[in-house]
Amino acid sequence: FAQQCPSCRKTTRLQEGLESLMNNFALLRVLDMISLNNAVEPLDGEESSVCEECTAAASAAHYCAECGEFLCTDCAGIHRRMRATAEHQVMGLAQLKAEGGLSALRGRRVMCRNHPREELKLWCETCKELVCRDCTIIDHARPEHTYGFAMEAGEQHRAALRSRVEGLKGRMAWARRAVSELQKAQQHALRRDTRAMEGLRARFKEIFEAVRAREAEVLEEAEAHVTTTRDAIAAQEQLLQLFLRSGEQCCSFIDKATESASTLELLGASTHMLARLAEVEQEQSCLQTAPPTDEALSFADDLAPLLSAIKACASRQRSTACTAIVPRALGHSASASSLTSDDADPDLPPPLGGVQYGLSLQELLQQGWQVQYHQPYSHPTSLADLDPGRGEWLLVGARKRGHDELILAAAARREDVLRRTKGGSDVHESNGTFWYCWEGKAFGFAGSLKVTLSAADTEHSFPESRLSWHINGGGGWRAGRETHLGEDVGSDSFEKIVFFRT
Repeated sequence: FAQQCPSCRKTTRLQEGLESLMNNFALLRVLDMISLNNAVEPLDGEESSVCEECTAAASAAHYCAECGEFLCTDCAGIHRRMRATAEHQVMGLAQLKAEGGLSALRGRRVMCRNHPREELKLWCETCKELVCRDCTIIDHARPEHTYGFAMEAGEQHRAALRSRVEGLKGRMAWARRAVSELQKAQQHALRRDTRAMEGLRARFKEIFEAVRAREAEVLEEAEAHVTTTRDAIAAQEQLLQLFLRSGEQCCSFIDKATESASTLELLGASTHMLARLAEVEQEQSCLQTAPPTDEALSFADDLAPLLSAIKACASRQRSTACTAIVPRALGHSASASSLTSDDADPDLPPPLGGVQYGLSLQELLQQGWQVQYHQPYSHPTSLADLDPGRGEWLLVGARKRGHDELILAAAARREDVLRRTKGGSDVHESNGTFWYCWEGKAFGFAGSLKVTLSAADTEHSFPESRLSWHINGGGGWRAGRETHLGEDVGSDSFEKIVFFRT
């Protein structure tokens, strides 16, 4: 069934009932901490905790974070000596009370649903889920599946989520400015048209009976115009407000998750959170309609010509009071020779974070991006080709020749894109993407932290999110899954593109 959010009005289809909704990590963590604190320091009238291991019902003096059990002094000693539990984090109740239970909750083990005796310690990159050691043998075996340690993957996902949220917050600031401008435009239009209507009424009173019929006609038109303008602006404002609410909820949820959730909890929900971020970003990308063309009513001051040409007594004039706030959407394609922009929109949000797919060249040009570099993959790229020497942002991408859409692309601040790295696995994150610029060797980006650089990035994980170019005097080399590009003579079916923008 479907459930509608009371705040943003977005409808979510639940396949398995309310249980399929994502957990509120911050709230669950608070409930767990309250439960632990009550066990350590019982309320008046309640009994203190007892050992959960032995049958002597001895008072609990320790707590095992991995097992989630209270232990007496004797059982705690045995717990530390047993080979299976020797590395568990066993804490005294005084320590547990002093820390408020936070370290105990962070150390809690999460067991595999399919193999209850095995702990979830690995992250399958192929399936995007936590797995145990047995899972890697049965359902997630190599080479079909790629996996690594959950702790390492968790930190990468935590950094990527935080970066994406920062990008979304920047676009929300842009949307707030747009709402403010729309509200000002609405107030201006209402005041201006109110004055025009008052003037029309004063002058129509001086005209003969025939003019009164025209008066009613013009007033009806004026009232319809005011209503249409107000409704159009209000409707657009409502869309932006809904986007802001949706963005604020998304940012709040992910902020709390990255601050409060354990690494394993975060990994378990990171796919859903990234999907939700993509949905919110898609909502913003759909806000492509500019404010309606605003027309003001005017009237003639000289009544003599008005009486002789009564039907011309009112006209509309285009007003510049409402300027375009939202980028326009384009549906036509661009050829390789048409990569120029003459009418860029001056008020644009920050570029989308992370690796993007299927971006339209024509839309990029319309949004103010200018071409710095556009050559086939066989062209020997140099660092000078990549740096326009101006502009705040660079966007790097690749496309098939003659196609309007980019295979993949990513944008970041110019100084971050061109920041020198040392090769090997040396990368740095900017705007949700991991960049490298190994002077004399390779340049490019990846959607994940792991790269394998020699003369280019040959890493196999997440291949669709990787772009890599030789900058050693030769052409090539990679655009997503396509590799060894530009190496064959006359192989120019793929093109390298660099844009810049203020």
